[in-house]
Amino acid sequence: MTPPVTRRGDTGAAVAEIRDRLGRLGLLPSAEPPVDPASMCFDDEVDVAVRAFQQQRGLTVDGIVGPQTFRRLEEARWSIGDRVLSFSPTHLVSGDDVLALQQRLSALGFDLGRVDGRFGTRTDTALREFQSSVGVDADGTCGPETFRALARLARTMSGGGTGAGASAMRELHALESLCSGVADKVVVIDPGHGGEDPGAIGPSGLREKDVVLSVALQLRERLNALPGLRVMMTRDADFFVPLHERVKKARRVQADLFVSIHADSVRDHSITGASVYTLSYHGASSEAARRLADRENATVLKGGVSLADVNPALASVLLDAAQSQIMGASVEAADQVLGALDDVGAVRKKAVQHAGFMVLKSPDVPSMLVETAYISNPSEERKLRSASYQEQLARAIESGVVNYFQHHPPDGTNYANRRRDGDTVESDSGV
Repeated sequence: MTPPVTRRGDTGAAVAEIRDRLGRLGLLPSAEPPVDPASMCFDDEVDVAVRAFQQQRGLTVDGIVGPQTFRRLEEARWSIGDRVLSFSPTHLVSGDDVLALQQRLSALGFDLGRVDGRFGTRTDTALREFQSSVGVDADGTCGPETFRALARLARTMSGGGTGAGASAMRELHALESLCSGVADKVVVIDPGHGGEDPGAIGPSGLREKDVVLSVALQLRERLNALPGLRVMMTRDADFFVPLHERVKKARRVQADLFVSIHADSVRDHSITGASVYTLSYHGASSEAARRLADRENATVLKGGVSLADVNPALASVLLDAAQSQIMGASVEAADQVLGALDDVGAVRKKAVQHAGFMVLKSPDVPSMLVETAYISNPSEERKLRSASYQEQLARAIESGVVNYFQHHPPDGTNYANRRRDGDTVESDSGV
């Protein structure tokens, strides 16, 4: 039944209901229920409250309670925990409690698409993944046990911000896979910049931080869809992560590959093309010297090899050997990605480049930095703005990553087992 359209000057039970809901939202002074609801009037005070509510919810601000405003008032009466939530294909549950659930799942790093207050299939999938990750029965029903788990994590993650909570949860998932016997490969995707750092800005205002996040999210979706691969992101929303923390995140989950995504910029706006970088020898030497000198935070290499109690001469040899191996693996992975990018569009230089970028300085994680294009070039900025071109970039990087792992599967991973058994992983990148 469609609710009646109600506006200033009207009276009746519908007005009494509207007044009650606005009062519960704090937009009208609380009052005792009327003796005669039919006598309640839609006066100037109610008109102001309705307009304030419409403005808060992004609705047309006209002071009229039509079907859309009434529906939003109905949804607003629910707070998380007020009722059990679950997916119903014939009637999607909606309300502020669903919105709060979506916000909490998103903050914890679960991909549920649009946060819109509608309990759809993606919210159902994200909820089940969350339940599974915290040891709750993954039945897709958000009841008391799931609410308690959400509340516990909210307290645990508080103080770190949305980005910190999402990153911590993703690191937990990756670490769980590493401790389960035969692990998936862990790929850390690092969208450059973020938050107060916009990165480079194109001639028409496109921000590097936005376009690289979009490409990174598409890449995550593609890689996570492949068997034997698991993705963690240094950021999956618009927040800032310090450079050293990006490297730490990759090392904490013992990543098998680190891919930092950027968009280049120079004063000469005619320059175009993609580039792929790995750590330069000078950058590696400087980082090795720094790590050897830092005795309070002595390096622990992948596999648990600690340099804390090793004499300096031996430590130097161990670190140099590890760094050389990682640099070689980095170049091989970067070469595969560069080749795939060359199939998408012009690359700036046909060979992998080397630089001392901070995010490339992990001593035990193969790392590359991908400059997808020159955002300073008007033509390439237009391409970077295009969703289809962003998808092409994600597909190309995916193709390079898959090719690298098929040729160099890390020991103890599902990829290595499949290679031993003669299987290959099929990517639908088409690159």
